[in-house]
Amino acid sequence: MSSNNRKEKEKKNDSFVKDVLKKTKEAHRDIKDVFKFGKEVVDIFNEFKDIVPTIPSIILPKKYLSEDALVVNKGIIELIEDLADDYYQVFKAFCSEFIVFNYLDDNNIDKDIFIEKVLDYIETYHIKNNVNYKDVLQNYVNCLLPAISSFDKKGGREEKYFNKAEEIVNELKKDSKYDFEKAKDFTRIFVSLYVSRDEKREFDFDLTKDKINETIKRLRGTKSYKALFQNGRTSADMNIKYHKFNFVDMLLILLYLNMLSNRSESELD
Repeated sequence: MSSNNRKEKEKKNDSFVKDVLKKTKEAHRDIKDVFKFGKEVVDIFNEFKDIVPTIPSIILPKKYLSEDALVVNKGIIELIEDLADDYYQVFKAFCSEFIVFNYLDDNNIDKDIFIEKVLDYIETYHIKNNVNYKDVLQNYVNCLLPAISSFDKKGGREEKYFNKAEEIVNELKKDSKYDFEKAKDFTRIFVSLYVSRDEKREFDFDLTKDKINETIKRLRGTKSYKALFQNGRTSADMNIKYHKFNFVDMLLILLYLNMLSNRSESELD
């Protein structure tokens, strides 16, 4: 290679290196600007959090959702919006274990913001567990049915209602897969049978707050649920936060509290 060619090649190499360094510095500056902007946004949210929380749902682009997801989300939204104020607070407190707001105080979380966070949780649950929205109610009843299967041979009202629960399970596998009313019917049967497993308690079909409290307490006292927390893991652990048990418990208490909210006068405690 001649001296002139060598110098020309070295000149091109130097030019290429300088160009790369220039673009690297520009990219680094852009990244710093992004982080700076992000910090400024957080600072604004913290300073004006009494009014800013209403903005994100308006300015942020909506994520693409399948038709199945839209139908399920619509059902969840209606269930939450239909909760009486006191039962809404109960549901909100229950969800606080795995639905966390990092930058907002509880007083600044209105129902719209809370619902959006619940829907985000449900979406992440489906993604992490690779399940389809169309199976949400079917998976729900299939998870709970074995816990009351001992009533299929008892006879009397217990067996009658267990058989009805099985009918609903079969219906939710077919055309009724989005039927939240059928899911509520199953939930009422499940809770009534589940708490009556205590020999001191007679079976009845009433809707009461203590029944759902006892049901959740017992479900979370099972060996399967307790096994999730081995080796010091907490509800913040992703494998627990988005575990089927937590998701099913959330649907269970939401459906039951919705029924409590809509009891007739004759059903009130």
